[in-house]
Amino acid sequence: MENKVFVRKLKKLEACTDAVEWVTEHGGAASDCWRDCQRGDWMAWLAAKTKSITRRQLVGALADCAALSLKYFEAEFPSDRRVRDCLEVCWSYSRGSATDKELAAAADASASAAYAAYAAASATDAASATDAAYAAAAYATDAAYATDAAYAAARDETLSQCAEIFRKAFPDLFKEPE
Repeated sequence: MENKVFVRKLKKLEACTDAVEWVTEHGGAASDCWRDCQRGDWMAWLAAKTKSITRRQLVGALADCAALSLKYFEAEFPSDRRVRDCLEVCWSYSRGSATDKELAAAADASASAAYAAYAAASATDAASATDAAYAAAAYATDAAYATDAAYAAARDETLSQCAEIFRKAFPDLFKEPE
């Protein structure tokens, strides 16, 4: 899909302005943009809008992204297994061995853990934890920070890692037919 068509599609899907601007400035076809993008959160959003990707596939990729921040959560809350348990249910769900109901329950528990961790982090100005639920790719970027510069670097690195996860999970998402 050529760039102008891809930009129109993104606008029709109501993609964020930054993503549309990046694709426009990149100038490449959709497959080139997918290959070069370093924003895993944008890729997660687009994958969620793509009809060729199942919910189970998407949950698996999002869980892989969320797992990137698990070490920060567990370092701060070593006895709280809710986030790890949620990730395990997400991976089971992606393989077809967990139900929608089990996934929702795990996401609720994980969200409660993330909220509690965020509240504790805000009170102590410590690192924030992540919600391993649906928006995991975006939340995973908020893993830990000591300064604004360190936070930005950690965020950018995590987004880049998430982008690689999405490229690996969906390598042919925008591959042109031969």
